[in-house]
Amino acid sequence: MSQVIIENPILNSPFAEPNRHFRFDDEGITDQIEEARRISCYFIPVPKPRKKRQDQQQTFDSWTEDRIEENVTVNAIRQCVKTWREGRYTHDLTRPSARLLEYWQRDDRARPLFCCQIEALETIIYITEVAKKNGHARIENDIRRFNEDAADHRTRTSLETRGQARTLDAPRQGEGWVSLDWKESVDGGKAAAYKIERRQRPSRPWTDAGMAIESEIVLSGQECGKGWQYRVIAVNKAGGRVPSNTVMAVL
Repeated sequence: MSQVIIENPILNSPFAEPNRHFRFDDEGITDQIEEARRISCYFIPVPKPRKKRQDQQQTFDSWTEDRIEENVTVNAIRQCVKTWREGRYTHDLTRPSARLLEYWQRDDRARPLFCCQIEALETIIYITEVAKKNGHARIENDIRRFNEDAADHRTRTSLETRGQARTLDAPRQGEGWVSLDWKESVDGGKAAAYKIERRQRPSRPWTDAGMAIESEIVLSGQECGKGWQYRVIAVNKAGGRVPSNTVMAVL
């Protein structure tokens, strides 16, 4: 394999979507320029066995075209975001998100954001607010599936936002107290604690009622003669997410 010398490897501005790249062939990277953005892909390292001394590391022959795998999902999302960007864009968003996109891309910013930063923000907003409206609910479903597959191969950490506590129940109650129990969620990181909230019926604001380390608690000092709704939110260093179902008690 002959060595390719590329005098200037920078083809694109960091503030605009890339539109040129150096082509790969069966011998590896070339100095030939393709007038298009490179698709998202990754290389599969497959070293050829070769004799080596004990103090040598295994080396790879080359990064060639037959070892390239396309990131199909990433490229599909990228295309969806591009189509949305060139179409309705902020018309499909909540007002706060639309204003943020306008702010991040203002011409008078002292430090303009890079294209990759803007695209990352657009992608998050698209998946959160637009994808389902455009019939692309499969994107979120794919991401959830990938996360579940990855979770099978690693231990949950407290840095992942905890999921929803399940099947909250109030099995026992008495004058001024109520016992609550629930089940842990099946997704997200390990819960550091559980926040219990309550509100007076009907539809008063939720307020803090206590914290629990385990999946049960007895709340005392509850006002009698009133109807209360209770719910639980699993929290950790990454924060809390979806509240559990609610239960009602008249003490």
